[in-house]
Amino acid sequence: MGTGSTLHRTGRRFGLVAALTTWLALPAFGQTAADDTTCHKGAGQPAIEACTRIIDAKRASGRERAVLFNDRGLLFHKAGDAARAIADLDEAIKTDATLAPAWFNRGLANTGLGHFDRAIADFTRAGIIAPQRAIIWQSRGGAYSRKGDDAQAIEDYSRAIGLDPKLAIAWASRGLARARNDNLDQAVADLAEAVRLEPDNKAYAQYLQEAKALRDRK
Repeated sequence: MGTGSTLHRTGRRFGLVAALTTWLALPAFGQTAADDTTCHKGAGQPAIEACTRIIDAKRASGRERAVLFNDRGLLFHKAGDAARAIADLDEAIKTDATLAPAWFNRGLANTGLGHFDRAIADFTRAGIIAPQRAIIWQSRGGAYSRKGDDAQAIEDYSRAIGLDPKLAIAWASRGLARARNDNLDQAVADLAEAVRLEPDNKAYAQYLQEAKALRDRK
């Protein structure tokens, strides 16, 4: 595969979940109604400040406190502040080690920082707690792929597909991993399914075209 192709250049990054899922929208725990809503459902600096006010009030404990740190960590992650995100997610996990979204989110943050072994460990722990969540295995596959272990990545993508056959990003990620390893017929089939599931996704369509071109040149 040519080093200049989009498939090659983006393939290691592709598979990391960029947008967090609705699974992570945890129930609100009331402090003040306005801050509660803004913290758990808002965005940006206002939401971070609302979460901080609730945390600083020190009225939440146990799982409630863990959820607050998870949600603020999520907001820091979206704002590009990885250090604060991980610090908050560390606190969430320390407070309640059974909170799967905190492990998952820390895995995302560690993947973004290039700490792939840490990310894999985080996703693995999240998967132990919530094994039926396809997005966990998709994301762990992304970390393995970026680490350079496409064989394990493909196993994780396949597991994600088995749990949620409509998860287009898992089909696309597996297709890219297979393309990188010259399994082009399988790559085309996977990418075609990703396009079928998300026909408006231009990136998937481009990857499919490139995989077909590579296959046809063989």
